[in-house]
Amino acid sequence: MSRTLAAEAAGLNVLVLVSPKRECARLARRLTAGLPHSCVVSASRMQEAVSALKTRRMHAVVCDLRFFPKMYAAVARQSAGDRTVPIIVLASERAEAQVAAALQQGAASFLVKAGDYGRVLPLVVERVAQVLSSWAEVGKLVRHEINNPLAYIAMCGESLEMRLHEVMQAGKAPTDQKHQEQFDVVRGYLRMIQDEAFRSKEITDRLLDFSRQGDCEKHRTDLVELVQGVIAMVRHLGKYRNLHVVFNPTGPVEVEVNPQEIKQVVLNLITNSLEALEAGGTVEIELSQRAGQVELVVRDDGCGMTEEVLAHIFEPFFTSRASGQGTGLGLAITH
Repeated sequence: MSRTLAAEAAGLNVLVLVSPKRECARLARRLTAGLPHSCVVSASRMQEAVSALKTRRMHAVVCDLRFFPKMYAAVARQSAGDRTVPIIVLASERAEAQVAAALQQGAASFLVKAGDYGRVLPLVVERVAQVLSSWAEVGKLVRHEINNPLAYIAMCGESLEMRLHEVMQAGKAPTDQKHQEQFDVVRGYLRMIQDEAFRSKEITDRLLDFSRQGDCEKHRTDLVELVQGVIAMVRHLGKYRNLHVVFNPTGPVEVEVNPQEIKQVVLNLITNSLEALEAGGTVEIELSQRAGQVELVVRDDGCGMTEEVLAHIFEPFFTSRASGQGTGLGLAITH
């Protein structure tokens, strides 16, 4: 397998559902070795696979043909109806009709398990790497075909607004009330163009974060320092000026993590709490370490969430905020 494919697959999650357990373990080990920076989760029963889907976002699934119908439904159910997660089916030589049906229903690809199972393993690794690398290609397409035009639109809107401001400063603005109102409307629309362009760009950026994790190298990181840095950044945002963030660490908490990913998690949790507060509200953050485990607790005195909202908080694009506020990706990325 090429190094390029392995690199593009870095940071992505693969679920393996193969029976018997022995074959599942062999395939999982081979995938882990072939895709060293990806997370491979193995299961030999459907119930185990469903539990795995509930705990993390999967970017590809490898499963025996007999599991495909239930797996296809489970992936869609746990991904809020998203049927784009590729499923690679492993089948015997005599299952041509069933394989054709699976491909028609939505399987991304298939491989035949014939003869020595060990000979199939490298083919599976290669196929998974190819599937995962397509996420990187999608990311490049989004950045080039969507983000670049959005940035250009925002830049043009800003340029026109600046020219309008220069006209007013030069004393060339309309003096009668009717034309002044039209002038203000034009300026308002230009500001709206910029705001919506940047908001759309933020959505595509976070969508890329959600689908492709990027650099997955872990470093020795002091989480206390990391959390304090996020708090300092948030406090500079004007809309949170009348809110309080309380964090009183007792000492450093050093762990091996990807600092950028954890920083994103902390930022999402803190801002999610701040958004739920009324003026004068407080967010409390606790960080503790014991028995080799680290626990981060973010608590606020806001209005809380209903049972209905709680049932959907980790679904991509789900948000309880007013229309146009929030992308619905913060907690999904965190999860």
